Amino acid sequence: MPGDADDVHASAGVPAHGADGLHVAIATFGVAPQTGTRRALSAIDAAYSPLLFWDGRACGSFIDPQSGQVLIAQGGALENQSLQPLLNVDEMSPSGAFAATIGARIADRDPLGLATEVPAGLAAWITGRSYTKLFAEAFGAG
Repeated sequence: MPGDADDVHASAGVPAHGADGLHVAIATFGVAPQTGTRRALSAIDAAYSPLLFWDGRACGSFIDPQSGQVLIAQGGALENQSLQPLLNVDEMSPSGAFAATIGARIADRDPLGLATEVPAGLAAWITGRSYTKLFAEAFGAG
């Protein structure tokens, strides 16, 4: 639980939730944020580190989660680290999620639709556009 002695080795996550996005009560945390297994290090020189996360689980080559193609043969720790929270149930993912389904899970969602205090300029810029359109604008229509 947040505030416990083990927090030196963990960070607060999110409440458990199902594929529908609704919170699910679990024995240890109820609907409170779960304590994850991560401990964030400084971002300084993170791009050059061969191992990331406190336990070194983000390392090695980076493989495209959809195609299975090796995109970075060696030194893909930072890229691996960027995907893991998306699939970790303690952080962002519902149970049983796969990287290939992330796009489909957000395709029909309103960007910042659940946010309560969005700056007016940002709200005006996003209005009427989907995540798909925003991603295409930022990263190209890959």
